[in-house]
Amino acid sequence: MSTPIGLSVKRREDRRFLTGQGRYVDDLRLADLLHAAIVRSPHAHARVVAIDADRARALPGVLAVLTAADVPGENDTGPARHDEPLFPAEVSFHGQAVAWVVAHKSVDPKRVGVYGGSYGGFMTYMSLFRAPDLFAAGAALRPVSDWTYYNDEYTSNILNRPEDDPEAYTKSSPIEYVAGLQKPLLICDGMLDDNVFFQDNVRLVQRLIELKKENFEMAVYPVEDHGFVQPTSWLDEYRRIFKLFETNLK
Repeated sequence: MSTPIGLSVKRREDRRFLTGQGRYVDDLRLADLLHAAIVRSPHAHARVVAIDADRARALPGVLAVLTAADVPGENDTGPARHDEPLFPAEVSFHGQAVAWVVAHKSVDPKRVGVYGGSYGGFMTYMSLFRAPDLFAAGAALRPVSDWTYYNDEYTSNILNRPEDDPEAYTKSSPIEYVAGLQKPLLICDGMLDDNVFFQDNVRLVQRLIELKKENFEMAVYPVEDHGFVQPTSWLDEYRRIFKLFETNLK
């Protein structure tokens, strides 16, 4: 019997996602569908004395707020100890869940932003360019703008090679859809990136200029590769993302 162990296995699902045909959980729209938001502790090693959920319950669309008292039995998760519930009375680590908020709609759909790095940056591009009503603003970090110049071993297994299947690359590359930009876009990229080449995003920015788009800006990081190293670069990048969302999502 043949076995894939030790062999390069072609991923079958990537083409759908690269061409915008993939479906995610948030794409599902079912009758009586509810959303659940997790409330996490901002403090590590903190004792939860009480949770006042009255304001949350009073919000439009909220059906229930669940805490440890509402979840019987053992609900251990992740790095939590075996005898520690998902909704603990004592928080062990920063970000541990302390409550669920269940609602018809978790947020105002007109005030949702998107951001991501690398492939997540590609998804941000495609979301803003091809579904301009979906998000109010987006930040693309070291994003793939043109699959033609990306790692051949990766892309050729999904899209073939550009000379063999140019249509696949055209349909999959954000640079082909920049005319669709309507909402504010922040691009953050390192000049030394040898994974997603810096010049690819420069080409995309030039295309935005040619189309006379005004709702974008690009932050350049001269000493950074694909994975940022300098703390000041991380700080600058996320301050810009925060400002983008503060300005456009409130």
